[in-house]
Amino acid sequence: MVKKVARKKGGEVSFVRKANDLVEGKYKFDIWEMRIFTKMVTLIQHDDKAFKEYKIYLKDIIQYFGLQRDGRNYQHLKDSALRLMSRIVKVVVKDVDGFQELNTPIVGAVKNPLYNDDDDDNVYIKISFHPDLKPFLLDLKSKYVVYDARNILRLPSTYSIRIYELLKQYEKIGRRKLTVQELKEMFGVTTEYRLYANFKQRIIEKAQKDLEEHTDISFTFEEIKEGRAVVALIFYIHANEPKHQETVLRNAKSKSRKTVIANQGELFSEMPEEETHIIYNHSDSRFFDDISAQVAELGIDAEVLKLLIETQSEEAILNGVEYTKMAKNAGKIKENISGFFITAVKNKFTSKDFELQLLKKRRAQEEVEKSKKKAEAQVQLTSMREEYETLRNNIIRELTANDLTLLEKAVDFVKQETSIQAYAHMKNINLETMEFDEYRKDQVLRSAIIRAIQKLKPEEFLILEDYLVKIRGFEQKIK
Repeated sequence: MVKKVARKKGGEVSFVRKANDLVEGKYKFDIWEMRIFTKMVTLIQHDDKAFKEYKIYLKDIIQYFGLQRDGRNYQHLKDSALRLMSRIVKVVVKDVDGFQELNTPIVGAVKNPLYNDDDDDNVYIKISFHPDLKPFLLDLKSKYVVYDARNILRLPSTYSIRIYELLKQYEKIGRRKLTVQELKEMFGVTTEYRLYANFKQRIIEKAQKDLEEHTDISFTFEEIKEGRAVVALIFYIHANEPKHQETVLRNAKSKSRKTVIANQGELFSEMPEEETHIIYNHSDSRFFDDISAQVAELGIDAEVLKLLIETQSEEAILNGVEYTKMAKNAGKIKENISGFFITAVKNKFTSKDFELQLLKKRRAQEEVEKSKKKAEAQVQLTSMREEYETLRNNIIRELTANDLTLLEKAVDFVKQETSIQAYAHMKNINLETMEFDEYRKDQVLRSAIIRAIQKLKPEEFLILEDYLVKIRGFEQKIK
């Protein structure tokens, strides 16, 4: 959405306003499509409750973006308007079923006059937004970015414009972290720039140069790596000297004041004598009235709230209120709720952060409980195995005492097993000449003899079945 501010020497200055969700949406325009889309956004009026059909003279777009007035550029604009009808933007929305990915066209309709006008000054299109974009462009009260459109008029790349908007959202914070995958998905280049080096050179470094040259902000960046791969970028946002003669700023002159908030940390260190702010469409006083009752419950007085509104975004304040209330209801705040709230705002905490903390804590508790149960199961498993082996050995001793040929039969049985024959060959063991005591000393052969006896006298070992069932149960618990 946009507010028109009259210049002193004629003309108008346009402000672009978009919901953060749209700025962070996934879509891909070429530069001509982006120019038409931007022009459309600047035509939305402050009091618009619904989209209109916008009649746009192509000469105005040519002039607006400082392009050459030739037939090719006029044709590019006509073709781009039609291509916009097929462009899809993916935006995350929340409805009764939770978070969803909305896939919506950008443009609802494009009209071209049927007659041919030889005068380029009279060539126009009629174009309208798709209705699904209404929540992201109309009647925005929070969670949006606003900027002077003149900052992007000379940007030659749609990716540079996208990066400008993404960083403009975090201008007050001064830094923003985005993963490489997030950026590629937002820009629709996941398949085009598989190599990070190409993505860096053609998009990131290109935008860095473009913003430095043409806009009111610039950036440096830090690469975050996992192993040798760059997985994320931290953008450090810097103010540029104004690039145009007239800046749409207002000076808010006030006495130099230093505010120290007792027991609330130093969110506000010192307010300078002069502050400059873009003229936003929303009213700070309106937001103050909307939020004052809620923050008063958190121990925040009017003066502190004013300072918050001056230094923090509406989104950060609203998220801070929600985060603090959730923490309070969960019994996580023992004292100094106002200080907790200030910290939440300063660190841009959200309800999702709180839910994530609770989830991590719950999972940690579950892991502790799981480890405890595993340890208990391990003790029981060890005990059960000892009982099983003791009972089994007692049965074998009793059987071999009553039947002196049983061991001989078991040895003969073992000698026929191919696995034992392979084992004996590997160990250079002569099974035919081995004595019974030698079978007992070798763990593999001893176990084979025990299994053989159990197979020869299965009915004698039925009592062990209950033990085996319990042992398997304990083994399952400790996996």
